[in-house]
Amino acid sequence: MRTAGSSLRGEPRIGAVRLRAMGVTAARWRLRAPFGRPFRGAAAPGDARSRALAAILAGAAAIASASAFAEPWKPPPITAERVLERYETKTELSIFVGAKPKWCTPIFEKTEICTWTISKGEAGWKPLADTVPTEHAVNLVCEVPTTALGREPGSCTVHPRRSNRSDWKPPFSNARIEHTRRRRVENEKAAKERQRQATALLDSARTVMDLCRLVGRGPTTCTLPEGSLRWQCVWQADLETEGHGTLATVAGGAYDDSLRIECFLPADRSPRSLESCTVSVEG
Repeated sequence: MRTAGSSLRGEPRIGAVRLRAMGVTAARWRLRAPFGRPFRGAAAPGDARSRALAAILAGAAAIASASAFAEPWKPPPITAERVLERYETKTELSIFVGAKPKWCTPIFEKTEICTWTISKGEAGWKPLADTVPTEHAVNLVCEVPTTALGREPGSCTVHPRRSNRSDWKPPFSNARIEHTRRRRVENEKAAKERQRQATALLDSARTVMDLCRLVGRGPTTCTLPEGSLRWQCVWQADLETEGHGTLATVAGGAYDDSLRIECFLPADRSPRSLESCTVSVEG
């Protein structure tokens, strides 16, 4: 038996008949505020306002979820070009570095390649070392006009003054097992593969600045023989040159020796031909 004050499926015990007469149903009653107080005029589920509120909440949840998986913002990397973009001539670069270039080598028409050797404590060392990055002294190599014109974008490169031979030397091995035939064969295969990779890097350096980036310093001499259509440029590489290990691998593993790199470059600045560079050990 029901009484007038009984509850019908969740309706409040204050008189179901009276509540029905007021238009309050169990569904509307459940949409109550904290402490059990009903919202005045609360909308039933399916109402347009309820759907709008649900859409807003779903959107907020989606945004929160996306934010949780989004990568944090990172500043753009520091590059040599960003650091040097305001310095366009040899004089401006020297003022920034705090010293004149160690040497400059004329090449092509009204162009020279200059190399600055920058030690710790010099004015330009910290911003340039951060671009590599390194704690060693660095070489700054730039192709600059001999006139008052500014240099081309991307015409400078920075390298630590240390050999990368540790990237190329074979790992230390136990001499007691080196005599085995299998070990010798494996070492020979690994050495040939390293030499193939290093030679591929040399072959991919087709311009004078590509070669400067590979070696880690500018050429010491560049000459254009009379009647020739190719410049003859020579680089030296030692333990204070980043590309020394790569070039030593090309030469067959002379990791403690000074090297001489000789390349022939077309006078019209077109890419050089393959096998136009040789690497040899300096006597």
